[in-house]
Amino acid sequence: MKLTSLMRILAAGLLSAFASVGSGNAAPPDKVSIGYFPDIWSGAIVAIAEQQGFFRQAGIEVEAQRFTAGAPAVAALASGNLQLSYVGLGPMPAIMGGAAKIVGFDNITYSDQVLVLEDSGIQKISDLKGQQVIVPKSSGSQMLLYIALKQAGLKTADIQEVSGSPATIVSAMASKQVKAAAIWSPFNAQIAGAVKTKVLVTGRDFYPNYVWPGLWIANPAFVKTHQDVLQRALWAIQQATDWRAAHRAEAGAIAAKAYDIPASTVEQAMEATQYFTAKELALAFTDGTVNKWMQGVTEQLTLIGALDKPVATSDYIVSQPYVDAQAKGLK
Repeated sequence: MKLTSLMRILAAGLLSAFASVGSGNAAPPDKVSIGYFPDIWSGAIVAIAEQQGFFRQAGIEVEAQRFTAGAPAVAALASGNLQLSYVGLGPMPAIMGGAAKIVGFDNITYSDQVLVLEDSGIQKISDLKGQQVIVPKSSGSQMLLYIALKQAGLKTADIQEVSGSPATIVSAMASKQVKAAAIWSPFNAQIAGAVKTKVLVTGRDFYPNYVWPGLWIANPAFVKTHQDVLQRALWAIQQATDWRAAHRAEAGAIAAKAYDIPASTVEQAMEATQYFTAKELALAFTDGTVNKWMQGVTEQLTLIGALDKPVATSDYIVSQPYVDAQAKGLK
């Protein structure tokens, strides 16, 4: 046998052996528990990231946990049973108190509304004086109601505020037990599907001074000890964020199919949502926009009595992993 032929055989054997060793010792993906809501926001992001393979590319194996409210998600984060989650404004006092860190933004939604029965005779916010208004306590919709009252020159004592769960509000409005409510999607759509309604204000009327954002939050210990894993998880979320921005209709269809959401509800929610690209959100973290938004949130929380005093944004926002994920990718 010629020497060159022997060398080729030996080389082939060595390459095969190295390939075998490499595949056997390949690092397993990092497991990350991520909380989501069955919606076009975080629900769509998780579904897209899984379907498009973004989590896999990031070396992440996701344990997805479904929530329908922010408080349980924050409680799971605080207890260490969850590492990363999406929430709205409801649990912000707990987040500001140290239960979690804000590590990313997803959207600004205008789905919170103050709405009335069309035949109620109520035409504007000032007409709510003396009227019963049903609203979930400590919610983004309550914040919207209070800001709207303040700008209309009314005090909260000028209305008859009634606390209720979203399901209770839908039932009360659909049966015309009350004339006015403050509520968010998809519940406002459910009400409108049962009775004719008139929308007095939405969050869009107060942008950019006040916003109703969707947030990505993380367990503080996870942020501190697993920054590389967090950054890769955020990278996958960012890829899904950009994919959704470029394929809005398809993203809505994915969410509708995954979570059995009526097409009309998806359409209404998407129309009431301002999506961003990952680059735009990373810039918002660095140019002061996020700080401005959260200062407005602080005012909103103070207005509804959910916060006693302002909390510095540096106490609850950790922006570097998101910024680095967008700028550096998986390097």
